[in-house]
This record gives sequence, C-alpha cells and structure tokens, in this order.
Amino acid sequence: MKHANRFFTTSVSLLTTASKGKRNIMACEWTFNVSYNPFYIAVLVNPKHYTYNLLKQSSAALVTSGTA
Repeated sequence: MKHANRFFTTSVSLLTTASKGKRNIMACEWTFNVSYNPFYIAVLVNPKHYTYNLLKQSSAALVTSGTA
C-alpha cells in the first residue's frame, strides 16, 4: 500500500473542449489517473452538461490538473 495514493486519489481539474467554433472550460473534481505508462486520465462528465456534447463532437480535449 506504499503507493496507494497514486491509484485512488482524485484531483480538481479543468476540462477544455471546443467544437465548431464553440468553446467551454469546465471545472471537474472527478478526474482519475488510470495509467501512468502510458499516461491516461479518466474524466467523469454528466451527459446533461454542455461540455459532454462538445466532447462527443470533438476529437480532442485538454485536461489541466493542478497540485496543492
């Protein structure tokens, strides 16, 4: 359990999306590191949110995560 914090912690991040000239930045608390090699992040977005529709229309998104 020495590195348990690497697998079970969440962080507050900004999810930036854009599609067809529409842009959005959403603050999201539920971001998880699911792999470190290769580096993958899982982000939970409610399908009712504007960001979700932009994600579906776009081929890319940017997740910016900070540390305290």
